[in-house]
Amino acid sequence: MSLSEQELTARFGFVPPTDVQKAKYGILRLKAHEMAVMLDQTCVDSREKSLAMTKLQESMMWAQRCVAARESQPPAPIKLAGEAQS
Repeated sequence: MSLSEQELTARFGFVPPTDVQKAKYGILRLKAHEMAVMLDQTCVDSREKSLAMTKLQESMMWAQRCVAARESQPPAPIKLAGEAQS
C-alpha cells in the first residue's frame, strides 16, 4: 500500500499546537494523571498494574495525537536540504 504525499505529511509533519489544542492536551494529561493515581492506590504492584499504567500512557498518547492530527491545518510539506524548491 502506497501512501500519498499528503498522507505522509499529515502523519509525520509538524504543526504547532493552537491554544485550544494546548488546553485539550492539559485536560487529557490531568484526567490520565487522576486515573493513574487511582490505579496506583487501588491495584497491588503486579504485572497487570504495570500493563494498566502502560495502556493508560498509550491511551493518552493516542488521544493527544487525535487532537493534533485531526484538528489542525495540514502541515506544509517538508523540504530536505538540497531539495529543489517548487
